[in-house]
Amino acid sequence: MLEDAIVEEFHNQHNNVTTSNTNSQNILGKYLQLMPYPCFTRDRFLEYLSGLLSLLMTLAWIYSVCIIIKNIVYEKEQRLKEVMKMMGLSNGVHWVAWFINSFILMFVSILLLLMVLKVGDVTPYSNMFIVMLWLCCFAIATIS
Repeated sequence: MLEDAIVEEFHNQHNNVTTSNTNSQNILGKYLQLMPYPCFTRDRFLEYLSGLLSLLMTLAWIYSVCIIIKNIVYEKEQRLKEVMKMMGLSNGVHWVAWFINSFILMFVSILLLLMVLKVGDVTPYSNMFIVMLWLCCFAIATIS
């Protein structure tokens, strides 16, 4: 409608036509129609779950974090970092190795959590790739 009004105004100015002539010539009306969009569905389970999601994620990752802490304590007890330094391994490479090891362990938990969310139809309208990216960011923040 805006486009037609702009073209009509430009045409009127260009041809010096009065508005009374154009209104009498314009017999057809114009109407607006909303873009088609799926109907809104209210998911009460997801509303209840949103308050508990942080607790569920914490419970889901307790085991992974406990395993990581156990491995770090074992490494400190056995003084493996000092042995690796004697062999020429730098601190950065050692940290990256721990990060990769911990992230793989957390990523397995992420995949299991995504499978529960998708197969259990807990989040039917969510894009699982976006949820996976969000959980991976959370895992990176947890590990770092």
